[in-house]
Amino acid sequence: MSRLVLGLWLICVSATAFAWIDTDKDGVPDKKDACANSPKDVIVQANGCHQEAFLAQQIETPKIESVDIPQTEAITTACFLDETSEFNLNECDSIDITPVYFEFAKSQVLQTQKPLLQKVAIMAQQHHGQLTLVGHTDIIGSEAFNQELSLKRAKNVAQILVSEYGLMASDIDYYGMASSVPADDNTTANGRQANRRVEITITANN
Repeated sequence: MSRLVLGLWLICVSATAFAWIDTDKDGVPDKKDACANSPKDVIVQANGCHQEAFLAQQIETPKIESVDIPQTEAITTACFLDETSEFNLNECDSIDITPVYFEFAKSQVLQTQKPLLQKVAIMAQQHHGQLTLVGHTDIIGSEAFNQELSLKRAKNVAQILVSEYGLMASDIDYYGMASSVPADDNTTANGRQANRRVEITITANN
């Protein structure tokens, strides 16, 4: 029995001694030493490696920087309709129509404005639209005169759209605003010219 006990004691001592073998004498047993050949008298970390060796063993993980993904915005096509415009109206998400312009103190529609009115009529027919015509004047003249003049301008545009381009009178509303809503500066000749106008709006019914 004593021999058996002695044998077991020797095995345990041998195993313990083996477990704490420290080849490079850095204070970390070989079984836990990630750097078994540390230089003498170098202070090591818990894994048995000194600082330089520790850093060399690290696998640098590339940093993934966050990327701002731009939000996709709906692409819209804004068209500007004037007497020279050439485009497919079905491709337009919005349409701005240039006004019909007039001579000073006149309500007659100039021949130069009719190509625009023709295109307006085509667009209104294509979209089964309701037209709103709003007449305006410059600031010269009395308010009563300008109110009548602005209404005549809108009415004359409506009559041409009906008589020459086939629109229904019931599809057109017209108003006069005199000089109350200027589009430009009434103190200049160019500004007053820009204010002598009829603005056109088409409300699509489809």
